[in-house]
Amino acid sequence: MPYKENNGTIDKVAAQKKLAVLWFILSGVLILLFIVFTITRRFDDKASKGWEWLSQNILPILTLMVATFSANVREPAAKSNTVDRFHFNLAYGISIFYLMILFLTIFSAPVAHLSIIDLLEQSKLYLVILQSIVSFVLGLFFFTRT
Repeated sequence: MPYKENNGTIDKVAAQKKLAVLWFILSGVLILLFIVFTITRRFDDKASKGWEWLSQNILPILTLMVATFSANVREPAAKSNTVDRFHFNLAYGISIFYLMILFLTIFSAPVAHLSIIDLLEQSKLYLVILQSIVSFVLGLFFFTRT
C-alpha cells in the first residue's frame, strides 16, 4: 500500500498525496476531454460555457490541495502526523463518487437528448450540493491538525 497503516491510522501526508494524485489525474483527463470537445466544436459556439462549468467543478478542490501543500512546505514536519483511516476512506470515496458524477454528466449528453451545454447547465442543480459536501470533507481532511 502507498501509505503506512498503524492501529487504524495512516500517515497524513501520504494520504493527502494519494488524494491529490486521484484529483489531478482525473481532472487532467477531464481537461483533455474538454480540449478535444473545444477543437471538435462539440460545444458549438459556447465553449466558454463548457470551460466555465469545468473550472467551477474542479478548481476549488485543486486549489485547496495546492494551498495545503504550499502551507505544509513552510511548516516544520511533525514527528507523528496521522489521520484516522476512516476519514481518509471517506474523503477518497466521496472524491471518486464526485469525479465519476462529473464524467457521467458529460457522457450522458447523447442519451439525455440535450446539447452538452444544456446538460452541463442542468447539472449545476445537483453538482453544487455534491461539491459542497466534497469541499467540506476534503477541507476537514486537509486542514485538520492531529
